[in-house]
Amino acid sequence: MYCDMFGSPFTAQLIKRISEDYERGGPVAALLNDWATNPRADALALRLAGYFHHVVLVNRDPDLAAHYPSNLANWSIEDIWPRARALLEREPNAAAQFIRSAPQTNETRRSIGLLAAFLHFAESWKGEIDMIEIGASAGLNLNWDRFAYRTANWRWGQESPVLIDTDWNGPPPPVNASITVRNRAACDLNPLDIRDEAARLRLKSYIWP
Repeated sequence: MYCDMFGSPFTAQLIKRISEDYERGGPVAALLNDWATNPRADALALRLAGYFHHVVLVNRDPDLAAHYPSNLANWSIEDIWPRARALLEREPNAAAQFIRSAPQTNETRRSIGLLAAFLHFAESWKGEIDMIEIGASAGLNLNWDRFAYRTANWRWGQESPVLIDTDWNGPPPPVNASITVRNRAACDLNPLDIRDEAARLRLKSYIWP
């Protein structure tokens, strides 16, 4: 599973329990049985995982929150899933409302891939760059050129409140290439305003805890 591959064993185990509950006709099945479109294409498992994390972030279920990885280092899915399942049974309407919106992610660490591509592009293109992003959500990654990047064997960018410090495999990109972004714009089916606290919490809920 991708969650395991990308370093989130908790989300992997949670999605496995969600899937098993659906197959057994539990509260997950009751919630999703009338879903009109393709559940896999709509990432329903990630929507539900985001819902549980959102509940934890706003502390709407303190008992569940106390057992979550963000609050308990030695977490156990055996302790978490019964509480999450009970929450679905108690409040199915709240879950149904939350999962109507597709997951939106703005992990800025992904921007290191953008940076590498633009640095290679800038070796042959010496002019200014105009950018437009499709599916930008809150648009955080439109600011990729304003972040500081630090890896074990190369770095790029000035000091910034956003530091991208991650692993890098393979040769470094051409870090001396010059980049100037002239314009930036974006679109999204559901654009989010990062200044809105509720929008920030929804974005954070989709970050693996």
